[in-house]
Amino acid sequence: MDSNSPSTNLLTQCPLCHGPLHVQPGAKGVREKAENYADCHQACAACAIGLTNARPNPTFIRKDWRAGLWRTETASRLEHIVEHSLNRRSRAKKAIRLAYERSEDMLTWNVFSYLEDAGLLAEILKTVGVDTPPRDVQIYYWGANDRYSFPGIPLNQLFVETFCEKPSSVSEPDVMLLGTRQLTIIEAKLGSTNPVQKEKPFAKYVRPVSRWFRELPTVQTGGYYELTRNWAIGALIAERLGISFALVNLVREGEELGIETAFGRAISSLGNFRRLTWEKIADAADPILRGYLARQTLYGNLAFARR
Repeated sequence: MDSNSPSTNLLTQCPLCHGPLHVQPGAKGVREKAENYADCHQACAACAIGLTNARPNPTFIRKDWRAGLWRTETASRLEHIVEHSLNRRSRAKKAIRLAYERSEDMLTWNVFSYLEDAGLLAEILKTVGVDTPPRDVQIYYWGANDRYSFPGIPLNQLFVETFCEKPSSVSEPDVMLLGTRQLTIIEAKLGSTNPVQKEKPFAKYVRPVSRWFRELPTVQTGGYYELTRNWAIGALIAERLGISFALVNLVREGEELGIETAFGRAISSLGNFRRLTWEKIADAADPILRGYLARQTLYGNLAFARR
């Protein structure tokens, strides 16, 4: 039998409950890209998940994205924030991908909305050297929060005018923490690396805030386009508000160990760039959060180190 035939690529059990899987009628074939639960060739009825068609290491897509929420009562609030996120073009795709096991957005929401509601955002800022009263910290998820608006600056207009971005698809940092004296932007990762994309248009972000960077060729050689864009955005906002700025690359323990040095070659000392781990956030904030992380999976395996 051909090793690439569908029957030879079927999985034997669910990665979560280890129960039986069934083949979904009308689904895409094995090795075809699955965009949603209905596309998944194999599914587990008990867990209500579909296994992506990638082989040999599938992840899963939930039948209902709400099943990925830590606190189900936050569903309507998350929907509202996604619907008002800065990048209008990506809203629909963001909503679909909340169902993915690998969703950085779902993890970001579960962790930071809990910290917001528990009044613990200031504890996170302490891990990057900012000491501020809890009441002074505001948080923005993908540029939005249903409880308040970003003070004094129309972000969409600012990014379009300064960086020549398209009005329907402006940049949206994963998380912005705004205090009275500092803006902190967080670029969150879950099992993925900071991509090196040397072909991207670095100049459009570097030149408007050039004093925050080293020479343009140095920035482009490094190739960290996502971090460069977030650094430029943070620098611009911080200058407009007259406050300091820090960019945080949030990753799992053991990942991106050299990123502070690597990206540090591209930026000036006007701001602060830090690598931070999800595990350290949990340690600094709340044992309940540690328990949540201990239950999360990636490719069906535990995603975070047990404490």
